Amino acid sequence: MRASDIRFGFRLMAITLVATIGLASFGAFSLNTLYDQLVAEKKEKTKEHVEVAASIVNGMVRDAASGTITQAEAKTKAMEALRSARYAGVQYFWINDMDGRMLMHPTNPKLVDTSVLTLKSAAGQPIFTDMIEVVRKSGGGFYQYLWQLPSEDRPRPKISYVVGVPEWNWVIGTGVYMDDIDALFREQALRLGGIGVMVLLLIVGLSAAITRGVVHPIAAIVEEMRQLAQGKHDTPDYGIDRRDEIGDIARSVQVFKRNLVEKTRLESESETVKREAESLRRAEMSRMANEFQASVGQVVDTVAASSDAMENTAETMAALAGQVRAQADAVAAASEQAAANVETVAAATEELSGSVTEIGRQVEESARIARNAV
Repeated sequence: MRASDIRFGFRLMAITLVATIGLASFGAFSLNTLYDQLVAEKKEKTKEHVEVAASIVNGMVRDAASGTITQAEAKTKAMEALRSARYAGVQYFWINDMDGRMLMHPTNPKLVDTSVLTLKSAAGQPIFTDMIEVVRKSGGGFYQYLWQLPSEDRPRPKISYVVGVPEWNWVIGTGVYMDDIDALFREQALRLGGIGVMVLLLIVGLSAAITRGVVHPIAAIVEEMRQLAQGKHDTPDYGIDRRDEIGDIARSVQVFKRNLVEKTRLESESETVKREAESLRRAEMSRMANEFQASVGQVVDTVAASSDAMENTAETMAALAGQVRAQADAVAAASEQAAANVETVAAATEELSGSVTEIGRQVEESARIARNAV
């Protein structure tokens, strides 16, 4: 199928579909970027809080190294400072050493002075063993795991950031749950989804408006042209008052319509003239036939009269023939007396010549009458 064979309605639907797919793809990409950004911000803030805590401890390390206070006093002050430190309302820090012994935990004192190497996540990960390994390899970093409190019915994703204090063989860390990120992400996703739905509805509405404003008028004009092609001239004048391209097309169709109406009118008038001419022709032919019939009647009468004349002429010719025979007999009889009566024979011969001449004249007259009859 060629692209030119696709109807405008389907083209608009395709544009709407492509726009919908593009909008959905953009929304998915935006949501993914947003989630990554929220996680990155969460991790960056967590890292900043741990670095602040580490800077406090490092200050105590420097004080102990300078001899201002003893190392034991410096460690005690550092632990007390971090024990009371909070961020985001309830988030805290802990301290363990590189051997996996918990040195300070503000919310679970039972862990202090115990080994935490056996603590595992909900997925079975050795949490502190892995975090100590992160410090040993990189000096600090993030560690993500699932953690479930005894009061909770399901584990939640949590991310921790740990940093080492090599002078004291410490590991300072904190952990934050990712639920708030998920909640914020859902909120942002709903907001973005609402905007996307509004844009999609706007696209669909615009597409529907274009369909009503372009496709439907074109379909109506096409139907009007189809009706005109079938000889129907009483179609409504659609769209002639529009000022766009549809109106131009509709007004052009009206030109064709007027021309077709005029053509039909001329054809009708021509048919009327043709019928009138045919009627006149038939009347003229009838008149000529009547005249011809009258003329033929006259000819028949003339022929009949000529026939009577010919009959009379024939009878005359028969009588003359009888006379000729009688005279011939007389000539034969008189021939015997020829010698004695020459004058009588001459007179009879002259009379015979006159009779023959009369017969020729009568025959010529009959031929003339026959020619006139024809």
